[in-house]
Amino acid sequence: MLILPKHVAAQIRSASTHTGKASGFQRDSNKHATHTDDFIDPADVAAQVRSFVEYEGAVPAPVGWRVAVLVLTIPEVTAGGLHMIDDSREARSLASPQGVVVAVGSQAYRDPERFPDGEPWVRVGDRVMFQKYAGRMFQIRTGQHIAILNDTDFAGVVDRGWVQAGEVEQ
Repeated sequence: MLILPKHVAAQIRSASTHTGKASGFQRDSNKHATHTDDFIDPADVAAQVRSFVEYEGAVPAPVGWRVAVLVLTIPEVTAGGLHMIDDSREARSLASPQGVVVAVGSQAYRDPERFPDGEPWVRVGDRVMFQKYAGRMFQIRTGQHIAILNDTDFAGVVDRGWVQAGEVEQ
């Protein structure tokens, strides 16, 4: 059972009666899932990933069951041109931290007791949601943050295909 605030339920009902769709999700031209209320624009995600891929400094490779995630930052200016104050950006970041998986440790998702089907929850290139204070975080010279998380620290996959295999060197 899903419990929603009344105003959210009303929006969903309204969207489903007017558009025939029960969700605000759409696909953009580059086939990445977007949400009409998403606060990290796909173009901004692509720019952050491109900046990381072009970064030539050393980034530690995750060991064991760890996964390295490029933490996505919330832009200072919204798509509508509004300038967000730091407190507002931090509040949105705390509500739903997101990142792009850039490396997976050699033992991640190999424990047959925790992952009986052997299928990994996340792969390199997945845009994921995770807990704010999970794992360890460090900053690289570009100002971007990398989080090293356990293979079980993920709440969900937003969409896939932001980084292709071999684009990120370890």
